[in-house]
Amino acid sequence: MPATHLPPSARRQTGLIGLLLLVLVGLFTWQSWRADRNDQLLQLRTVAELAERATDRYFQQQQLALAELAVLLVEGEALVDEARAHRLLLGFKNRHRELQGMHLLGLDGAFLASSITADVGTLPVIDLRRNFAAIVASLRPEQPLELARPMVGPISGRWILPLRYAVRNARGEPVAFLVAAAPVELVQDFWSDAPVVRQAALGLMRDDGYLINRYPMPAGATEADVYATPRTGGLIQFLRENSYPRRGTVVGHSSLERSEHVSVFVRLESFPVTLLVTMPQQRMVLNWWERAAAPLLLMAALAALGLVAFHRLGRREREWSQERLRSEERLRANEAFLLRTSEAARVGGWTIDARSREVRGSAGLFRILEQPEERALGLESFLAFFPPEARDELAAALQRALEAGAACDLELPFATARGKALWVRVVGEAELEEGRPVRVVGALQDVSEYRQRRVALQQEQALRQRAEQQTQALDALLAERSQMLDVLAHEVRQPLNNASAALQSASAALAEAGAGPVAHRLARARAVLGQVTGSLDNTLAVATQLSRLGPAQREDIDIDTLVALSVGDLTAEQRGRVMVERQTATRTVQADLGLVRLALRNLLVNALRHGPQGSTVTVRLADSDEPLALIIDVIDRGPGLDPALVPRLFNRGVRGSGSSGHGVGLFLVRRVMEQHGGEVMLLQNTPGEVVFRLVLVQTESD
Repeated sequence: MPATHLPPSARRQTGLIGLLLLVLVGLFTWQSWRADRNDQLLQLRTVAELAERATDRYFQQQQLALAELAVLLVEGEALVDEARAHRLLLGFKNRHRELQGMHLLGLDGAFLASSITADVGTLPVIDLRRNFAAIVASLRPEQPLELARPMVGPISGRWILPLRYAVRNARGEPVAFLVAAAPVELVQDFWSDAPVVRQAALGLMRDDGYLINRYPMPAGATEADVYATPRTGGLIQFLRENSYPRRGTVVGHSSLERSEHVSVFVRLESFPVTLLVTMPQQRMVLNWWERAAAPLLLMAALAALGLVAFHRLGRREREWSQERLRSEERLRANEAFLLRTSEAARVGGWTIDARSREVRGSAGLFRILEQPEERALGLESFLAFFPPEARDELAAALQRALEAGAACDLELPFATARGKALWVRVVGEAELEEGRPVRVVGALQDVSEYRQRRVALQQEQALRQRAEQQTQALDALLAERSQMLDVLAHEVRQPLNNASAALQSASAALAEAGAGPVAHRLARARAVLGQVTGSLDNTLAVATQLSRLGPAQREDIDIDTLVALSVGDLTAEQRGRVMVERQTATRTVQADLGLVRLALRNLLVNALRHGPQGSTVTVRLADSDEPLALIIDVIDRGPGLDPALVPRLFNRGVRGSGSSGHGVGLFLVRRVMEQHGGEVMLLQNTPGEVVFRLVLVQTESD
């Protein structure tokens, strides 16, 4: 039988089906790429957040350690004693074995001491053209540590990351500066196990564009290529133009690898340095293609086979008629399948007319809205299904689509007509006529279950990764803190106690001999030693609290004994200003005596310092039934605290105006209360009356 040609209607249908298949493949490709790209960006953001916290914490610890070393150099007069300074630097280097060396330089750049050798005359001369005085002056008291540009070390001949810290005298004037010579690969130690997406890299970049660390190194690049010149690519341009935002994502040219990169960045919380996780954009496409190639090729093959089969079956009139009937049946089946799929996937379509602002929706949309189908909704009625914060965001996105033709893709909270809370994904795209948007067409999908699963999976992965990294870091930190505590406890605190006792004896002897002025000066010196000892106690306690993960070890202690010991830690003059007011008959409390004593003493010292000279500080003891707790109020008559300081009052390193401490006293009080399951609060802050409250919660078994 001779072959017959397809009728015109069959040719049109063949073309439409082919076009539909191409559109479906295109939509699948576009959706697959967007989803995969978002997943890859999410992985990069997760790595950036984890790496930022670990890196910032490490440099904060280095800053604290250098601050303690600077105090030892100044108080021990090691700045003029080269041998003593060498011993202090060598001891610091031995405790921080990751450093290549420790150096003490004068403001003119000359070596005053070094951990490398006791004879600084044998060390190479540093380039005297550098303005070291200006370098030290740039190290502000509130930001005393500088992460300097990498350089080739004059002693080691290797690329190093200098950590500069200003050494200041008692008047706060810079007199020298410390340089901790760290290898540029130092920070890589806690990045090497990070779950970085393939072909991605981590880096630290200063605000002037210089990289101070990158892991891994680019293929074929030397350390000089990476660290000798500042970066000029899209990321640093974006940061400068936007005043160095806290976090974000940038797509731009990489001046190091000379290709387009996708970079996720997070700025360190405590230092003017940006941590970045970057990946070549081509690599991101290849990662997606490796996962999507098989489904796409399969879809293309199926589409081609379907078109060939349809064409061959339609060559005969009778066969064409039969195939048309079968096609109609298959079409009805597909429509039913799509309807069931729409119901199962909780998807509904919508369109918004640019002129009338009317919203028309599919049956699936009204199923999600949980209201009867209507021909049209007003835009305000449609937006009313979203809570206010999400409503404003969606309204702005739709306004951009209706006016400028911008696409929108948002994931927002949603409430149905019956009050059911959901999360929906709203996707919309403008249709243009003569270059102007005439309508916006989109879909609304219920993604509540998917979002819950995704959030739970992300949290589980992040927690697992954080736990593994923190376990490794904690072992090293505990060993290092143990060494520091041993040194402070045995080599610093005991001599201070001996000196205080000697001064007390001398003061008493001079007072008996009638040398009152001299005895008074010795008493003042002993008070200063007491302040130093108190600061040291706080530092030791903070280090201990930071390394302790579990709750405090409680025992039954006498409340009056606790208060008496805390007041007894004060000087005689201070003890005379403290008044105890008991409003409870409770005699004992379950607590760690040493920790609560230290916390109460810190509040008393703080109240005595800020209250008017000779004024009374009241310790008020009461109890609470809900929750069951002992209440200790410390009340002074001071001028009150700066309201801007109150939200950060119990953070580490926060000091009030005129305070000479290190900002650990109130932070330690908060940690002690947290380990007792209680809390510390600023109960009242008015001129003439400032009240701090300790709440020691007691369980029923206590």
